[in-house]
Amino acid sequence: MGAARPTPPPARLPRVGVVLAAGWSERLDAVTRGGSKALLRLGGLSLVERAVRSLLAQGLERVVVVVGHDAGPVATVVSRLGSGRVRAVCADRWSDGNGASLAAAEMAVAGEALFVLVTADHVFSSDSRTGLVQQERPAGPCGRPPGGLVRRGVGALAA
Repeated sequence: MGAARPTPPPARLPRVGVVLAAGWSERLDAVTRGGSKALLRLGGLSLVERAVRSLLAQGLERVVVVVGHDAGPVATVVSRLGSGRVRAVCADRWSDGNGASLAAAEMAVAGEALFVLVTADHVFSSDSRTGLVQQERPAGPCGRPPGGLVRRGVGALAA
């Protein structure tokens, strides 16, 4: 009879997703006419709605959407999603870039060992999302820990 093997600890998979949807969309101004590209429709859904729904479909418990430019209309779309599992937070300094937008989500992910980070305007296949959501440690799209975005043990990154 062999030695008893210890039971492995339960996996610590991310429970929270963060969607960055705060940018100005300057390069798409001809299409957005000054509005947010997060509201552009693809396959019948806005990009922000597609990002949120895909994270919820992967089993995440809640999703935080960071809004900035055109915050009101984007937050309105977000408020209709996820029956209490989705909320918008405003990045006051969204014009300073994605880092400032991510900082606006800090309180919403406080205490989480990992979270999944996506941008509203990057569309992933379901296989890609599944791999990212199932990471048990900080990782990027290529599997390596991301550079300066992981602080205090927070962040499974998918960008």
